[in-house]
Amino acid sequence: MPHGSKIRPSPVFFHLCLTLLAITLSVYCLDRPLSTWSYVHFHGVAGFVWMTWIAEPLPLVAMLGLVGVGGATLLGYQLGPRGRLLLALCLAALVAIELKELLKFAAGRTWPETWINGNPSWIGNQEFGFSPFHGGPGWASFPSGHATSITAVAAVLWQGIPRWRWFWATLVGL
Repeated sequence: MPHGSKIRPSPVFFHLCLTLLAITLSVYCLDRPLSTWSYVHFHGVAGFVWMTWIAEPLPLVAMLGLVGVGGATLLGYQLGPRGRLLLALCLAALVAIELKELLKFAAGRTWPETWINGNPSWIGNQEFGFSPFHGGPGWASFPSGHATSITAVAAVLWQGIPRWRWFWATLVGL
């Protein structure tokens, strides 16, 4: 290395550090107040309850799409742009769903609200935190399955149908 030159950290490293800082601040400064606020204002509101079910058919739809694309390919059809987009959507959804499950196990995060077998939660009994590799449905709130699923699908659509980016971003925001 020439005399006087400085080693500069990679911008990726800088952004990774900022992201980790933002996550840490969010978990310890925002998570509990936002959980409490959203519970008070949105718990039981029909529209929000309905929204939690939107992602439920995604694994089945993605598998059926993958089988359809695979079957068409086996029958000799060439995948055009729509076929490749469908393939990318199906693969992104299925990979995101599986990765989310692995990350949930690794994080061991308690839920904001009690919803299954008296699981520990912030709203129910002021339990808050991470228990890495704990396992069980009561320690699987992070990362959000809904957010992971919709973001994976929206990311593919963002690239595949750019004129609708405002809509894909809206879906992720909801």
